Amino acid sequence: MKFKLQYQDIIINNKLIRKGDRDCDRRYSAMKPFLERYKQDGHFNVLDFGANCGYYTWMIKQDYPNAQITMVEGKEIIKDIYELNNQVKGVKLINEFIHLNELKEMAKTKHYDLILLLSVLHHFNEDVLDDLIDTFIQMGTTVLFEIDEPDHPNYRRLEKPVYEAVMKKKPIQINTWIDLERPMYYYSKDEIVFNTHVESGMNLANQHTWMINNQFGWFGHTNLYPGTLNLRSQRPINFCKNQAVKVAMGYFILPAYLNGYPIFSMMKDFSPNSTFIEILSPKKLRQKFYLMDSDPVTLSFKKDFIREGRNGYLNCNII
Repeated sequence: MKFKLQYQDIIINNKLIRKGDRDCDRRYSAMKPFLERYKQDGHFNVLDFGANCGYYTWMIKQDYPNAQITMVEGKEIIKDIYELNNQVKGVKLINEFIHLNELKEMAKTKHYDLILLLSVLHHFNEDVLDDLIDTFIQMGTTVLFEIDEPDHPNYRRLEKPVYEAVMKKKPIQINTWIDLERPMYYYSKDEIVFNTHVESGMNLANQHTWMINNQFGWFGHTNLYPGTLNLRSQRPINFCKNQAVKVAMGYFILPAYLNGYPIFSMMKDFSPNSTFIEILSPKKLRQKFYLMDSDPVTLSFKKDFIREGRNGYLNCNII
């Protein structure tokens, strides 16, 4: 079957059949560090809403075979592409246009670990945007948005209302290290967010990362990069001691996310209310994300890992 030029690249049986209008490969490259958070999950459920030709469904399914993905797309072409990819198990197609009232009904019975809203929101009317976003957040643990910058016009001239509606949720941008025509952000109701910036270190981490790597069972066969990324937070970070793992040289470690990318955070047990934190990763993070001193980065944790404020999210022991 021959396909006309489409918005997205067309993939059949893991092969690129036809390039589309948008740079899908670059967009997926921006998503891949964020998606690594799902590597440890046996199964996770994805809603690809406004899937177009299904490019991101097929790419995620290829990289994460255990993912269960539902595509929603009203255009007829997706039906042909879906049928030609009939060997892909765990992918479901809803080939219809779904409006807000139908979404609200859907949210009563459906829940997804991840919802993709890639260049979708501007197809809805301005007066429903807040309600629409709230409905998706109700239906998903994490929602990934791709939207226009407020000064980058789209064909419906809704770039500014869409941007402002998404920014109300204080989402985290995941493509700070790679330029995209439309930036990507995510919102997770399970995470607490800290705004930080990169600071210079004293190369002390080389002395203890190898000890931690040998002791810390969470890493399995993964080797740590021999050094840490040093961050300074705008407000204090207090680990919940009963959630953290104590390792060599009096350090406590918790999993976290750096601009959405899974990493491990490390803090000394004698530093309550500290604004300084070290980051461990198998990757050299400065190189992976092109970071320099003073660059802003967003650090986030599962809410039950962190104690914040007088009451906090948990009755936990503060380190």
